[in-house]
Amino acid sequence: EKLQQTLQKDFEDSKKSMLDASDLRASLETDRLMNKIDELTNNFLKKSEQSRVSTKLAAAADQNMAGRGLEFGSWGTDTSGREVVTLGEKGSSFYIEETLGDNLPGSNTANKILVIVDESKSKEDAKLAAHLVALFDEVSNTYCETVTPFRVPTGGGENCKVALIFSSCISDRSDFESLLDRLLKRTVSTFPPTDLVLVSSLGTERTNKMPYSMQNLLGGKLDKKREIEEAIVSRSRMGLFGGVKPLDYTVVKFGELKQSNLGSKNKGEPQEASHKVDVAFGDALDGSIEFDDAAQVLFQSIVLQKPARNCTFSAVADGVAGTTETPMSQDAWDDIFIRLDGPELYRIEINKAGVVDSNYKLLCEYLYGWAKLFEEEDGKKMGLSTPVTVTKSESTPWSVKIDFKATRTGASYKSSKEEKDLEMERKKYIKPSNDQKKSSDEEGEEKKPMKKDAKEGGVEVLVELEPVLRVRAKRCNMGYETIVKEMSEEIILKKLRDAIKFWLEKEIKPL
Repeated sequence: EKLQQTLQKDFEDSKKSMLDASDLRASLETDRLMNKIDELTNNFLKKSEQSRVSTKLAAAADQNMAGRGLEFGSWGTDTSGREVVTLGEKGSSFYIEETLGDNLPGSNTANKILVIVDESKSKEDAKLAAHLVALFDEVSNTYCETVTPFRVPTGGGENCKVALIFSSCISDRSDFESLLDRLLKRTVSTFPPTDLVLVSSLGTERTNKMPYSMQNLLGGKLDKKREIEEAIVSRSRMGLFGGVKPLDYTVVKFGELKQSNLGSKNKGEPQEASHKVDVAFGDALDGSIEFDDAAQVLFQSIVLQKPARNCTFSAVADGVAGTTETPMSQDAWDDIFIRLDGPELYRIEINKAGVVDSNYKLLCEYLYGWAKLFEEEDGKKMGLSTPVTVTKSESTPWSVKIDFKATRTGASYKSSKEEKDLEMERKKYIKPSNDQKKSSDEEGEEKKPMKKDAKEGGVEVLVELEPVLRVRAKRCNMGYETIVKEMSEEIILKKLRDAIKFWLEKEIKPL
């Protein structure tokens, strides 16, 4: 009986121990399972965070639109006016990135250049794009992304700083404007580029002259490129966000693109410009250019040359292949691009014997006296019918500006009704007395700002000591709507050439 009790007690103890061990194992397995579930849940929430936030943004934008029409690929705008767009597809669900500004997870702070080119439309342009990308590969904190027009991300090109577009990949102006609309949209995750660069062709403004008339004969290829050039200029002048932020443009015109003989030893490696490159404002040059030289022109325009901003210019090389292996220095690049500032109308080096500093001071005084001859009645004696004002600057480089005054001709012509309206507008801004102020306040009269005087153009003459003592003349006082007074400019330039010739021929001693 005692043995039976002992066995019963051992059995009970053993059973209890087994139950305790079972409960412990069950607890451990439960903890392990819950930890695994938590891990899977956290991973799922982390991976789906973007989609969940995107769904909320899309739902909020859709609700905010209240049934109004939507553009394809767009959910509409949120309460802050930012557009919520469909940026891409993952599996079977669309996603939209949330804007977090500088705190965007995984955001790339490097400067991005979006290159838009289509090799199927132009193999030469695609090869030029590859040369340019190779140049930017050597620049820190900057990278390029090459896409076709159909692959351009909607809204800001995914935060690119510069958009480089080859006109060969665009069908016509309508397609180009649609491309710009997609590129320049500000979305909740992207900011549009502030610089647009268009690569076009020589001859778009000279289709009535050979050989460009023949190139334009079938299909009007050059006419279409000209319309694309006009579209980028027009859109840039509108600015971003209703003109709140400026949008700069650059139109670069190249002729035939050729392969470099000097780079044949190291194919695939970027080469520095080995020919003397020439640039000119507008569509003014003829000739060809090698891929390496053209890539350097684009690189300079995007990175280093301020005069290339808001400018259309053409670029060619000297055309003598393999003549030198000495690359162009940065000073040489700066000197050719400075021609676009204004643009430049005339330059001449002063190789007069004597002390340079003394000649510089005397030449400045001489040119100021010459410029004053164009003012008042003396201007008519000089052959200039347009009235001008003359001002000088003592800064370096020294300059004297001959600004044209407004006349009653051309765009400045006003009818009698327009003059009366203008006079009435001026009277509103005569400083009122206290009684007049009180009366005006009581009437709630709305006051509009006075319009700024339109820029009429002019010619600025500069005297420079570097790189040599020289005189340059360029346009000044120019605006978008300024009509170029070519005849008046030519008279001033002719008189300037005569004045410089007199300076060089006569023995004028320094003071």
